[in-house]
Amino acid sequence: MTNEPATDGRHLILVAGTARSGSTALDLLLSDALDAISCGEIHAVFRPYREHHLHPHCRCGLKNCEYWAALDPLRPAHAHAALMAAHGRRVIVDSSKNLVWISDSVRWAREMGVRPAIVLTWKSPADLAHSWWKRYGDRGVAGALNDFVRYHSRLLSLDSPFVAVRNRDVVRDGAAVTGRIGGLLGLEAPTPSGDPFGPTRHLLFGSGGVKQARAVEADDRAAAFEAAWDRAPEHLVSRADALAAQFEERDVHGVAEVPAAAIRRRFRLWHLRGRVATARHRRRLMAGRVDRA
Repeated sequence: MTNEPATDGRHLILVAGTARSGSTALDLLLSDALDAISCGEIHAVFRPYREHHLHPHCRCGLKNCEYWAALDPLRPAHAHAALMAAHGRRVIVDSSKNLVWISDSVRWAREMGVRPAIVLTWKSPADLAHSWWKRYGDRGVAGALNDFVRYHSRLLSLDSPFVAVRNRDVVRDGAAVTGRIGGLLGLEAPTPSGDPFGPTRHLLFGSGGVKQARAVEADDRAAAFEAAWDRAPEHLVSRADALAAQFEERDVHGVAEVPAAAIRRRFRLWHLRGRVATARHRRRLMAGRVDRA
């Protein structure tokens, strides 16, 4: 491809997905299989929107874990490259999921000679609604469908290549899925540790209780959820199913790497709103910190 920025063999894998889609689990599995750094939701260090983001806590349990010492809160564009340099790794996995951050990270990576790739982890609309229902009750069904449609529509609007990985397949055979992703990116997989979800793994934010789960079959769902699903707005179910059909076609094949030609600063209203919201959250959190001081 012409006009491609030079790359030096470093890779940034950006895991995309809605809340409750299994992004943290895929992050840990990929980093274990590819001997990579696992970031978790690192974007919250630079763009905090909740109180605990002001005090990053590593999954390993150590307070002020030195693993993240290379991060400079004032230099988000250098976060991935700084961590790779500090730990001598050529691959880094970021499961922040935030699409504004993903868009920015793709651009930053290319500017620094790092090859970015986007991997979407997704659940079927019904499976995602079931996950939300277990946490939020009946209102979680419509919430999950709205989030599914909104998030994935915005992801497609980025016009960037990505590979879609169904969470059900990750749960059933994570090693096979991560092996295929590594193959797509031309990465040789070393021998995994065998304990990708171990408590000493370094990770920022994400799902604290992540573990190897089992796939939930349709017959396992509670009757109460099925009743709530039957009441879901038909227009949302229809839109979500249409998006899911597109992801089936991208399932662990094709090209995940984002070429330079796909990086455009095309105006997107949701992107602008995301930046405004980030600034507003930061001001609110910092104001609260000053008030308590």
